[in-house]
Amino acid sequence: MPIPTPADRAVAEIEDLHALVVVRLRSWQRAGPNRDPASIRQALQNYADAVVALVNDAEVTIP
Repeated sequence: MPIPTPADRAVAEIEDLHALVVVRLRSWQRAGPNRDPASIRQALQNYADAVVALVNDAEVTIP
């Protein structure tokens, strides 16, 4: 098994953030009037930022 690279670790973090977004979205969906969309927005922003950072880094490091 190859040694994980920084990109592998970044993808693993993105997968974790994706799971967090889905869990919060499912909870929000069932919360009824107590819904808090701010927690989903923040998790989604973190997810999107991680994806963009990985892609931007790849564009710089891959010729």
